[in-house]
Amino acid sequence: LEGHGAGPCATRKPLANASLVPQAAAMATLDPGVLAALQSNRRTLTDLHLANAGVDDQAAEELARALAQNSHLTALHLRRNRIGEHGVKALAAALAKNTTLTCLDLENNLVGDVGAEHLASLLERNRTLTQLELGNQWLGSRGVGCLADALGRGSGLRALGLAGTSCGLQGARALAVALKAPACRLTRLDLAGNAIGAPGAEHLAAALERNTALTELNLRGNRLGDVGALRFASMLRGNAALRRVDLGSNDIGDSAVDSLLGVLGQRPDNGPDVELRGNGVSATGARSETPAQPAGVSGSNGAGSAFPGPVAEPPQARAVTAAGLDEVLGQIEAGLKFVDCSQGSVVRLRKAEIDLLGFFEVARDSARQVLQRCDRHLLAEVFGGDCMRTGRLRAALGAVSLSEMNAKDQRLATCDSACLAVEDLLKG
Repeated sequence: LEGHGAGPCATRKPLANASLVPQAAAMATLDPGVLAALQSNRRTLTDLHLANAGVDDQAAEELARALAQNSHLTALHLRRNRIGEHGVKALAAALAKNTTLTCLDLENNLVGDVGAEHLASLLERNRTLTQLELGNQWLGSRGVGCLADALGRGSGLRALGLAGTSCGLQGARALAVALKAPACRLTRLDLAGNAIGAPGAEHLAAALERNTALTELNLRGNRLGDVGALRFASMLRGNAALRRVDLGSNDIGDSAVDSLLGVLGQRPDNGPDVELRGNGVSATGARSETPAQPAGVSGSNGAGSAFPGPVAEPPQARAVTAAGLDEVLGQIEAGLKFVDCSQGSVVRLRKAEIDLLGFFEVARDSARQVLQRCDRHLLAEVFGGDCMRTGRLRAALGAVSLSEMNAKDQRLATCDSACLAVEDLLKG
């Protein structure tokens, strides 16, 4: 059943019945045709696409009741909705004994750490689910830690998307412990934009020196720096399982890029495909001087990462009051001026842009955390019942102009999405 955009799971046999495609983007309950199709357990309904369909907790609970009677659905796409911990709890309960669903896409919802805990419990009971997408929403280190514990104890999961979930160093450490466990069978892990830093890279690299299952790893935009990159270079000397690694936009300098490429060039198989876009200014030069450079390595700036995903997201928001948000908005507006004043100096401009993006991420995570509470009064108190503060934030987003390296930073898009979600609830 196709709705508003496909998710990351492979589409198999979408139901060709246009009357069952949800039409409204802000519906409070699911289309009766969708529920009827699930409850009838139709054999031809294997993929259900409800992305950006306004599905909230109430609608998710209706969906869960219908799923309990279905034994043919293999992929459920629910990204870009408003499903919180209560909706996730209902879905997890419905899927606990399910033996057909292999892909669940809940990216860009309001799952939170409690919702992640419900999903972790599901993973321990359900061995059929192989792909779980949870990116672009706050889960925090606790939520990611719960999922990591479930992976370490053993589950059927092979692919896990956690980009932009604010897991930070603690979440990376928990995942590293899971990756060391013999019961962990994960083959793809997306951790883009989680600000794990060089210490997080150390934990993951140490785990991957022992892990023989993981083949794809996305660490784009995690502030690894030269120290983190060199630690990964050391790990890649002996890891023969990884086939694709994204280290783009990680503040890696030319010297560290050279060392990394040198290690790959010394391997008989040339090692995994490594994405390095958005790092050292002269990364292309460093790459061309390496005689045995792997064909899959890319070092120039620009689009085309091996993995889609956001970049550089901090572990948690700090501004959760009206006064705090006003302070962040002031920092954003001052940051815009600093970016303008820094034109002409590569070093100064780079720092100004990184600082500005950090302020946008604080505002975005603040919005996500307040949305998680599902409290309209609190939303009005923090953001202003007339959307005054979201208006200031949207104006700043419209005025921002960054260099090529940062122009596509996903913090801008996810901040705008958070503003829209706040405005929808305040005006609803």
